[in-house]
Amino acid sequence: IDWMQTESNEQTILMHGVSAYPASGEELNLKMIQLLRSRFGTPVGFTDNSIGGLAAITAVSLGAQLIERHLMIDNRGSAQALAVSMEPKRFKAHIEELRRVGVILKAREPHVLKAGARVAAAAKP
Repeated sequence: IDWMQTESNEQTILMHGVSAYPASGEELNLKMIQLLRSRFGTPVGFTDNSIGGLAAITAVSLGAQLIERHLMIDNRGSAQALAVSMEPKRFKAHIEELRRVGVILKAREPHVLKAGARVAAAAKP
């Protein structure tokens, strides 16, 4: 990592993933994202070879800054690749979900105060 940042490219992202296609939830070991970021001091991403979108959402909530996902343009690939791929419409919706994770996790103090004020105002008789 040090060599890449000093000699090659300072914009390094370390990717975590497993090579199983499809990868089961038990194989993903997503807490590794936090360990890698802490150990190497560099942004960490997640290569998602699982079915569905939950693993990537979890990875982002654990600090992943980049998600790599298979996009299905047509259905002529291998059964394993197709199992972990998303069609374009689902892929677009998934990106929106991932962006919402950041919004949900990054609630700032003024936002919390405004939300509290709305609840208090609604509770008044």
